[in-house]
Amino acid sequence: MNVMRGALYRRLAGSFPGIEVVGTFAYRTKTSRHFAGLLKSHANDAYCIAGNLCSERCPVLVLGRQVPRHTRSLHVMKPSKGGRRRSAVAPHTIGRTSLQRYDAVRYGGRISVISGSTGGRPVLRDMEWKRITKEASVNPGKVKFLYRKKGSMVYIAVPARDTELVRMMTEWDYVVRDLFMAADKGEDAFFGFMHETFQDANMEIMI
Repeated sequence: MNVMRGALYRRLAGSFPGIEVVGTFAYRTKTSRHFAGLLKSHANDAYCIAGNLCSERCPVLVLGRQVPRHTRSLHVMKPSKGGRRRSAVAPHTIGRTSLQRYDAVRYGGRISVISGSTGGRPVLRDMEWKRITKEASVNPGKVKFLYRKKGSMVYIAVPARDTELVRMMTEWDYVVRDLFMAADKGEDAFFGFMHETFQDANMEIMI
């Protein structure tokens, strides 16, 4: 990232001439996420980098994953009895259904992706490529087709459950969080918040 940082800034600035491109650092994102009480995730990092912690969060996250367009291996590596290697190319459809690999489906109230099949039954995984069921495959009759992937990317929309608080925030955490927000609003708001916060504590503000 250190090598590509300058090139990335120049390309973004050239692609969006009317928008100011500004960089940030990981420690700033971590501090904002810590005081907001959010879990570590790409969505929460993007929310903290935006800088407006008072904004309303979107209730839905769109997750994407790059998947191979074609099977790179035509045959299995280990030959069977007789020295013949069977084909490694999976059938176009799964079993006797119209479902295909990498289709977005709904099963048991959850949205998942078909990663493959076993004995004509689909295997379902989430965006982290973990199986959503204890069984290796599921009954295709209980799977509801949603939409088919386009190109090499597959997308699913999930509820933004990772926006919940990961820990209870202390009183000082709230003070520091409000301090950052007041600083973003301008110098008058910052000094007003400092005097209002520490006046009851009989503390002299040295700035």
